[in-house]
Amino acid sequence: MRLRIPFLYIAILAAIISAVIFVVAWMTGIVSFEKVFDNFIVFVIMLISITTVAILGAIMIGMFISHRLLATGGFTPFEKSMLEMKADITKLRAAVERLETLMGEEKVGGEKED
Repeated sequence: MRLRIPFLYIAILAAIISAVIFVVAWMTGIVSFEKVFDNFIVFVIMLISITTVAILGAIMIGMFISHRLLATGGFTPFEKSMLEMKADITKLRAAVERLETLMGEEKVGGEKED
């Protein structure tokens, strides 16, 4: 079975290799910035390639973050303790409300008897 590499992968790899070659040529002084900005077509190609790589990077970061958020099947120990604390507070609030109603009935009942 022959492995067939998609054309898009080859195109992206060629763009990355050409960008690396250009950066190395610029760092060594073979290509200067003045020559690049004078040639409008090279500038547009560089702008498009940088934009493409930035968009692909943003997509990859988004996929990584969404995978990390959705892949966890349950809650972390911290989240579990916070949920337990919320349940405890709800129980305490209900107990306080019961006490307030009992105390209110006793006061009202006591006042009526006098």
